[in-house]
Amino acid sequence: MNWSITIQIGQLILLVVNALLVWRYVSSTEKIKDAAVQQANSASEQARHAADQVEGVSRPVIVIDGNSSIMALLNIGNGPALNLKWWVWSTDVANLPWPGAPTGRLPYLESRQKRELVTSNDILGQKLLVRYESASGRRYRSEGLLHRDTMVGEWFEHSVFEESREFLEREMEHGRSHGADR
Repeated sequence: MNWSITIQIGQLILLVVNALLVWRYVSSTEKIKDAAVQQANSASEQARHAADQVEGVSRPVIVIDGNSSIMALLNIGNGPALNLKWWVWSTDVANLPWPGAPTGRLPYLESRQKRELVTSNDILGQKLLVRYESASGRRYRSEGLLHRDTMVGEWFEHSVFEESREFLEREMEHGRSHGADR
């Protein structure tokens, strides 16, 4: 047998073995990458849950308090409400009149703090919308409407919402297109 053919066959065998080892290494690396991605996703999910727990402990919740002549904001949550803006408008108007500057602003409202608002003489039939942030930067919206009944008396109907990023982006775009102050 010719030595050069034997050497070439040996080299071919070594190349095939080397290619198999490289393929096995690449497959192992791919599995390690998948495990690392899964671990990073799990850590991200845990961090999000931790942030949600902190937010739950220190979240502001603004409700409307008062009667037909006095309207007040009351923070019944555990954390401060920051950058409060509110709008008051008649329920005869279907939607909040954009564009329009807020009726009032307040830099903060501490937990369990109450702040009276300057309003018209009779707020019956007036709706109040308040936008505010928590210390972590999450944004919320509270809405209230005073009702009067001869049997029950006066009471405020409340709604509190966490505003999603998509909602805020649509509102900001709407405001830019109409020149509104948010």
